[in-house]
Amino acid sequence: MPQIVADIPLDQLEQLSRKAEAQQLSVSEYLGRLIERELAGEWPVWFRELAGSWEGDLERPAQGEQAERESLDS
Repeated sequence: MPQIVADIPLDQLEQLSRKAEAQQLSVSEYLGRLIERELAGEWPVWFRELAGSWEGDLERPAQGEQAERESLDS
């Protein structure tokens, strides 16, 4: 696989490293996935498969009393 070299600010590299570590990936793997997702131009398959997958009822909980607000006309 081809390799590239990129100059990025240190603070961005630190952010990339933290995000990659959170997903248990190397920075290279993390960047590869970011690039792949960006170039795909569409929603990932796993996201599209979520459509219609909810099982159960959706109920909106009671909202309680609405707070009194000041008028914007003042």
